[in-house]
Amino acid sequence: MKVKQLKALLADLPDNADVMLWNGYVQTVVPIGAVDSTCLFKEKFESFRKHCLIEEGYRSDRDIPEQVEEDIKKHYQKMQYEYVPQEWVTGANNKTKKVFVISAKVMRESTFDRIGSISY
Repeated sequence: MKVKQLKALLADLPDNADVMLWNGYVQTVVPIGAVDSTCLFKEKFESFRKHCLIEEGYRSDRDIPEQVEEDIKKHYQKMQYEYVPQEWVTGANNKTKKVFVISAKVMRESTFDRIGSISY
């Protein structure tokens, strides 16, 4: 969501309305915490193509079927930017996209489910 769209949504609300975040894990609402900026990453196409060809067993760029090239392009176009720790990012093989993340405030409460306890 773009900031402009968020502002438009918030502009429709009354001035004294509380804005909360929904926590689906524990089925409750929590207050908004910090807003941080971070980067999302996506591998550049040339690097992605190289890794795909190696996985498929091609050792050089010669004799690659056109269908394989088309499949790689289609798969790359479907790829989304993703969050990975900064230390995992090496060299210039990645595209970056700066985003702002709204975090939920820590409530210091806990609950449990069939898997175990959940603190939020």
